[in-house]
Amino acid sequence: MKVLVALIALIMASSGAAIAASKPPMASGTPQTFATQSTAQAHCPKDEIVWLNTASGVYHEQGMRWYGKTKQGA
Repeated sequence: MKVLVALIALIMASSGAAIAASKPPMASGTPQTFATQSTAQAHCPKDEIVWLNTASGVYHEQGMRWYGKTKQGA
């Protein structure tokens, strides 16, 4: 069991998931929003910009069907 836990931790660390999971998006717990995709990309130049459906909590990447098209989103 310890080997499995160590393996999962290693995989998460190599993918960056462990770092992302340890940092909340903002202190208030609310995602930061931007008026346009270009302003979001300027704020986070090395990150991929995603669309969050704030009603369902589902993230959509650029090129996906619902990216920027949900009724509630950020």
